[in-house]
Amino acid sequence: MGLDTCLQASLTQCPDAIRDFLALPPTNKLRLGMSLGYADPAAKLNSYKSSRKSLDDFVKWYG
Repeated sequence: MGLDTCLQASLTQCPDAIRDFLALPPTNKLRLGMSLGYADPAAKLNSYKSSRKSLDDFVKWYG
């Protein structure tokens, strides 16, 4: 089983703490973070599947 990722936009609600922890200058803007680890397939939250548009709805293909 490979590693999984999860975007963490909630980290932007405490940017000073994150900047301090990562020793980033205040001029760096925190937009999002990413969790990296192993998903728990038995967790109910991990079975959620959002509805998604088809790639053709927002991608212009060339070639």
